[in-house]
Amino acid sequence: MTTIVESPRIDISRCDTEPIHILGHVQPHGALLACSAGGHTITHASRNAAQVLNLAGGTLIGAGIANAIGADAYNKIRAALDQCPAGSSHPGRVFGLKLGSSEGFWDVSVHGYAGSAIYEFEPASASAPATPLDMVRIILQELQQTKSLRELCDQTAHLVRRLIGFDRVMVYRFLEDGAGHVIAESRAAELEPLINLRYPASDIPSQARELYKRNWIRLIGDVHAVPSPIDAAPDAARTPLDLSYSALRSVSPVHIEYLRNMKVGASMSISIIVGGELWGLIACHHMKPRYVAANVRAAGELLGQVFSLQIQTVEGIEAYVTMRAARALLDRIVAEFPVDGDLIENLAQRLDPLSAFINSDGAGIWIDGTWRSTGISVPMTEIAPLAAFVSAQRADEVFSTQRLGDVYPRCNDWPGEICGVMAVPLSRINGDFLFFFRKEVAQTVDWGGNPEKPVLSSDQSDRLSPRKSFEIWREEVRGQSLPWTSRERLIADTLRMYLLDVIVRLSDVILDERRKSQQRTKFVTHELNTRVKGTLELIQSLVARGHEETSIPNYVRSLEGRIGAISLAHEAIASRDGSQIRELFLSPFAARSSLLEQIEVHGPDIELDPKAYTVLALVVHELATNAIKYGALAGPQGQVSVRWMKDKTGSLAIFWEEASGTPVRAATREGLGLNIIRRNIPHALDGEAEVVFSRNGLSARLVVPSRYIVSPPLLADRAASRFPIVESRRPLEGFSLIVLDDQMLTAMDLQAGLVKFGAVAVEIFGTAAKALDAIAQSAPDAAALDLDLDGETSVFVADELDRQGIPFVFMASELERRTIPPRFDDVPVAIKPCSVEAIALQLREALMPSLIRAVLTKLV
Repeated sequence: MTTIVESPRIDISRCDTEPIHILGHVQPHGALLACSAGGHTITHASRNAAQVLNLAGGTLIGAGIANAIGADAYNKIRAALDQCPAGSSHPGRVFGLKLGSSEGFWDVSVHGYAGSAIYEFEPASASAPATPLDMVRIILQELQQTKSLRELCDQTAHLVRRLIGFDRVMVYRFLEDGAGHVIAESRAAELEPLINLRYPASDIPSQARELYKRNWIRLIGDVHAVPSPIDAAPDAARTPLDLSYSALRSVSPVHIEYLRNMKVGASMSISIIVGGELWGLIACHHMKPRYVAANVRAAGELLGQVFSLQIQTVEGIEAYVTMRAARALLDRIVAEFPVDGDLIENLAQRLDPLSAFINSDGAGIWIDGTWRSTGISVPMTEIAPLAAFVSAQRADEVFSTQRLGDVYPRCNDWPGEICGVMAVPLSRINGDFLFFFRKEVAQTVDWGGNPEKPVLSSDQSDRLSPRKSFEIWREEVRGQSLPWTSRERLIADTLRMYLLDVIVRLSDVILDERRKSQQRTKFVTHELNTRVKGTLELIQSLVARGHEETSIPNYVRSLEGRIGAISLAHEAIASRDGSQIRELFLSPFAARSSLLEQIEVHGPDIELDPKAYTVLALVVHELATNAIKYGALAGPQGQVSVRWMKDKTGSLAIFWEEASGTPVRAATREGLGLNIIRRNIPHALDGEAEVVFSRNGLSARLVVPSRYIVSPPLLADRAASRFPIVESRRPLEGFSLIVLDDQMLTAMDLQAGLVKFGAVAVEIFGTAAKALDAIAQSAPDAAALDLDLDGETSVFVADELDRQGIPFVFMASELERRTIPPRFDDVPVAIKPCSVEAIALQLREALMPSLIRAVLTKLV
C-alpha cells in the first residue's frame, strides 16, 4: 500500500497553478473509496474509511468493494452511477443507505471521472429537513415575484440563508477585471455588513473558478478539521486521484488559512453560471463549524441552477429592451440621412445625436483618413496611430477600455484627460471607426482588505500565506474613466450595424432590407419576452410535479434532464442552423458517446419553428431517457432507429423504433414522462402521437403539422396575477368547464386545480379549432380562454361562446389585454401568470346570474 502525500509547498508565482484537484486528501466528516472504471476492486481509500464506515477487515485497498460495503448497497450505488454520464458535474446520489456491517445510515455520492469510479460517503443527518425540496418549491415561487436583478439577488440571499441556517449569505458577482463585488447580503445582526465591498481576483484563483464551473455546490464543514489522506494501491499511486468532481475533496491550505483569517468556521458556495460562464457565487459563511446534509445540498444545487436561469432571463430581457430603444432612436436619424453627398460630412453633421446614444465627453468619426469630431478629442496627429492600434486588437468588434493608458501607453503624452475609449468599427478592411471618449474620473472603491497585498510569503518558507486583514480598505483610483457598461457596448454594436447600412450608400435595396430588419427585431424582441416567460412557466410546472418521483435524486435528475432538453432546444434555435431536427435526435446521447453505435438516425434536412422545436425536444428527451433506463439502450445489444419524412399532407412524420433483443414490459402507470410523449404534440401542436409497447421494444409515431415546418418564429407573452384567493373551498361545484391554453403542462395544472375546486369535468385544448369542435358537440357551463395561442387567438372561440350565452374568462398579459375587442369589455380578465384560485374566482362570478346569486351567497 502506498500513501499519497500532500502536494509540495507552492510559492506566490504559482498561485494560479496550485493543483487543488489532486491534493490527495478528503474532508474528514466523510469517507472515500475508488475503483478503476468498470472495476470492482478498491484502488483508493481515505485513511479514515474503515473507521468512519465501521467496515470490517481493516485494510480496504485491494478488497472487493461489494464485500466491503455490502452487495445490496453496492448494487443500489452502481445503479445510480449507471444513470450518470462520465465526467458529469451531477453525480449519482443515494440517500439514507445502510452499508453492510456499519451502523446508522449513509448518504452516498458516486461519479466516474478520469478512469476511476469514486464513491463518497457521509453520515445521513437525522436533523435535516425531511423534504428540503418542498422548501425549494416555496423559494422558487417567491423568486418568481421579483421584478429586477437587484431584487432577485436580495431575495435569493435571504431565502438561501433560511434554507441552510448560515450566519451570512452573499451574492458575489465577478467583474470584468476578475474582482468580486458583494451585491446582496443576508446576515446575522451581530456581524458587520460586507455589502458593496470588493475582493481582488487573486482571492479566487483561475483553477478554483474552473472547479466552481464543474461543481454547482461546494461545502467546507469545518475549516479547523484535519483532512484524511487518501491511500492507494502501488499501481494506482503513480497517478494522483483526480477529485475535480468530488464533494469531499479537501481544501487548499491557502484557502483554509484565508477562511480562518476571516474568522469563518464553515463555508458553502453555490455557483451562478450564466451562458456557460461563472457569473458569480452564492457565498455562505458560518462562524462555527456547520455541516449541511447531502439532501439539503441537493436542494441548494437545484436552487442555484434555477437562480442562474432566472438571471440569464432577466439580463436577456433587459438587453433586448435596451437594443429596441436604441434602434427606435437610430431609425429617426437614418431615415433622415441623405442618399447622396459626402459620407463623412453627412455623418459629421450627425455626430451630436449619434454621441447621445453613449454617455461620453466627446466623439469622432475616422473614415478613409479623414477625421471629424465633437467635444473632447485626441490630437489630430494621434488619430491614425490610435485607429491602427484598435484595428490590431479587434478588427470587427467593438473595442472599449476605461484605462487606455494601461494598454496604449502612448496616450499618456496627450494633453487633456482622456482615459476611456470606445471604438465602433465601420469597416473590416480600411480601419474606419466611430470613437467615443471619456475623461478621467477619480473613484473611491471599498475593498475587503488591501487588494495590493492579497498574498504574503512567510519568513520560514515559500508557503502561500493569504491576506490576514479584511477591514474596509478605501482606495482612490486615478487614471481611469467611468466603465463602459454591457448595455453601452450593446448599443454601440447596434450603432455599428446601422452605420454599416449607411456606409453602403443607403441604396434602395439596403433601405428595404433595413425596414425588414426593423420588423424582424420587433418580432424577435416580442418572441424573446414570450419564450423566456413561457419557459419559466413550463419549468415551474415541471418543478411542481416532483411528487411523481420516488426520491430526491430521481426528482433532481428528471428535472435537470427536462430543463437541459429545453435549454438545448433554445440554444439550437438561437444558432444559424438552429431548427434542424437531426441534432435534436442525437443531443440526448451526446454525453454517452458509446451509445451512438446503437442509434440509427436518418431523414431529410427539415427545419421547425421555435415552438414545435421546443415541444419536440421535450418529447425526444423523454423517449431517450426511457430507452436508456428501461428500453433498448439499457443493454449493449439494443438498437434505436429514428426515421422522419414528409407525408402526403406535407406534415413531418417521425418513427421511433426500439429493438432491445430481450422482452420489454409496457409501463404499468402513465407518469409525467409518458404523458409528455403521448400528449405534448397533440395538445400544443394539434399533431399526433402514438406509443406502442411490444415484446421487442417501444415504438412511437409522431406527426408535426406542416404549418410548423417553417423558419420564422411565432410569438406569445406573459405577466402577473392581481386577483385574491378564492375563499369558498369548492366554488365550482357541479360545473363542467373547458380550458384553452397552448402550453400543455400549464393547461394540465389548471385542469387539476379546477377539479379540486369542485368542477365535475374539465377538458383542455391547445388550439381554437379543437375547442370549437368540442363546444359544437357538447356545450360546457363555462370556459377559461388563453387569449394568445402562439400565432392565433381565442377571440373566435369567445364569439361562439358569447353567441350561445356561455360565460367565459380571458387569461392575458397586460399587453395582450389591450388587444381584446371592445365587444368583450365586460368579460373578466385574469392577468397572467394566473393562479388557479384567480381563475376559479373569475369563473364563479361569471357563472352567477342574478337570479341564483342570492341562493349561492347563502350557501357560501
